[in-house]
Amino acid sequence: MAAAPGSRPFLTPGASAFRHAVELRSATALLYIRSLPRSVPPLVVVALLVGGVLASGPVATVCLLAVMALFGWLLFLSWPALAPQARLVRVAVLALMAVGVALNLTR
Repeated sequence: MAAAPGSRPFLTPGASAFRHAVELRSATALLYIRSLPRSVPPLVVVALLVGGVLASGPVATVCLLAVMALFGWLLFLSWPALAPQARLVRVAVLALMAVGVALNLTR
């Protein structure tokens, strides 16, 4: 479905100024990610997760924090469209990753 002329398809209607600013700044990155071959984004996430699990010290922490930042960013952008159960699952995944980072920092 095409957007109406003059509309802003990346903006959530009735959202706060902060959400609009994040959505506008995110549009370029999302379009770039969308332009990549379909296998690249998941492979990058898997590589970072494997690096976070198998590496130790700062390398593992940086890998896991990068995945957490990506998931948190996507969660923020998709929040208005998610059902409450889906929100809960995504927040739980972020919480588990935070526990993983905390455990890695205590090793």
